[in-house]
Order: sequence, then C-alpha cells, then structure tokens
Amino acid sequence: LMKKLLLLSAACAAMFSLSACSEESSPSRAEACAELSTDCLKGKWSVASVEGTSISFAGTGTLKFTGSEFSYTPAIADLAHTYCPGTELEGTYDIISPTQIKFSIPFGLISCFIDKTELMVNVTVTETELRLTGIEQSPFVPNDEAAVTEVYSRL
Repeated sequence: LMKKLLLLSAACAAMFSLSACSEESSPSRAEACAELSTDCLKGKWSVASVEGTSISFAGTGTLKFTGSEFSYTPAIADLAHTYCPGTELEGTYDIISPTQIKFSIPFGLISCFIDKTELMVNVTVTETELRLTGIEQSPFVPNDEAAVTEVYSRL
C-alpha cells in the first residue's frame, strides 16, 4: 500500500509539473499575431512590394524589430541612402493603437533618411506579412509617399 501511494504521489507531482510548464510556454506566432503586438513584430522583415507605385523596390532592405527597438538595414543599391551609404537606421517604436505604430528616430540619423524624428504609421500584421501605410516620407523605402503601402515578408 505504501509503495502504491508513493507511486501515485510521484505521478501526481509529474502531472502538475508538466501542466505548469505548458501554461508558461510562449505563445505561438499565430496567437501573438491575433492583434498588433511586440511579440508578433519581433524578428526580421524584408520589403516584398510597394502597392500604389509602379516602381519595384524588391530587395530594398531588412526591417528588424527587437523588444521596443527597430533597425533598418538598407540594401547596397538602395538609392534612398545615397548620402549615407551603409548607414543603418535605428530607433524605438511604440504601439499606439491596434492599428498604429509610432517610430522614433534619433536626431543624428534623420538627415540620412527623413526629416522627422517621429513617424505615425498605420499597420496590419499577420504571421508572415507586415503592411505599413500612411507614411508621409518613408525612411525604409525610397521616394515613398502616403498613398502607398509597403508590404514586408517575414524572413
């Protein structure tokens, strides 16, 4: 009887420890992307297309989100960065609403990319696609205007 109780208590302890682990596991990408969140944005994104313009921007560069920070590494042939070739744009971002992000860019980098230190951007995101719309002057895609939507694919 004592042996059975010992086995039963060990089995119960194992069951509870397994259930506790599964509850604390990180959410899947699909769960994280059910709404705009830092967990969903986290990672690297590459420009796939720009809707609203006939110019192709494929291979423009890589947009990366980590925590509350972002960085954009332009492609070598990215004409938007002629004045500062090889410069990486870095800054922070805040999720303002379920559909908006505010990018904040340090003053020293704005002359290479744009003439503002803050950008409000409309955003939709899924597990594999990020869409940025309404950027007056994009630091990510050359000659971008508010009428276009930058479409990014997750890398």
